[in-house]
Amino acid sequence: MDFVNSTKQTQILQDVLVKNCQGRKSEKCVEDVAHKKPTGQSSTYSPTAQYNSSHGVDRLIPSGIVYMVVTNRERNPFWWVNLGREYLVERVEIWNRKDCSSCAERTRNMDVTVGPTLNEMKLCAHYKGPSQTGEHLVLGCTKRMRGRYVKLQIQRTDYLNFLEVKVFALKTCSN
Repeated sequence: MDFVNSTKQTQILQDVLVKNCQGRKSEKCVEDVAHKKPTGQSSTYSPTAQYNSSHGVDRLIPSGIVYMVVTNRERNPFWWVNLGREYLVERVEIWNRKDCSSCAERTRNMDVTVGPTLNEMKLCAHYKGPSQTGEHLVLGCTKRMRGRYVKLQIQRTDYLNFLEVKVFALKTCSN
């Protein structure tokens, strides 16, 4: 009996959805919107190409000590990405280094902020940490936040280092 009722309820919900969309089927989904977008950071450890900010959005997750984001040891180091236009940001995912156990512990007391400009940022999430070697962090915003920029910043004196960042934002996807 419950199975029949749940089947009827499902059909009613589907009919309402189709009616409300006037026959067009679309749904909200999230997608990584940071891939190969412009980036920057407070400083670059060793002025070589292997530690540039752009490695944070290249979709490469290496196991060695190259092609990652690394700043100098400094007060409140940061990294940012310009998404190109405003999105409703849902979450930020960060991949930590796999090669250095003491480096992983640096990922702590980190703020993830979102905003229309780098000067108008609001807190999306705070990561208390510390992180583990090779850890994949999934940091959901307390609520979806509209912004063009996403910034990671450690709130102390240390290096900021990680392999990759993905920014997942709400988009309309057609079926």
